[in-house]
Amino acid sequence: MSNIIYQLNYTLRGHGGVLWKAIMDALRGLSRAMRKRQEILKTSKACSLELLRTMEHGPLQPYLLGYQIRKIRQTMSSSQ
Repeated sequence: MSNIIYQLNYTLRGHGGVLWKAIMDALRGLSRAMRKRQEILKTSKACSLELLRTMEHGPLQPYLLGYQIRKIRQTMSSSQ
């Protein structure tokens, strides 16, 4: 949402051209990127559990906050 607000702000100030061009370029390349992603996923060898274990350490850890909260809740509810 904040991204939209910033874009509108820059556009109204006359500086939005570069941002809109970047958005259009990203949208044009989206289908190609999705096809490439599907090809990569077909040959992927990591299972979900391995991926989660890897993400639990290092810079990706904050992205698992919701997962960790659910895990804690499940543990707490099963122990009661």
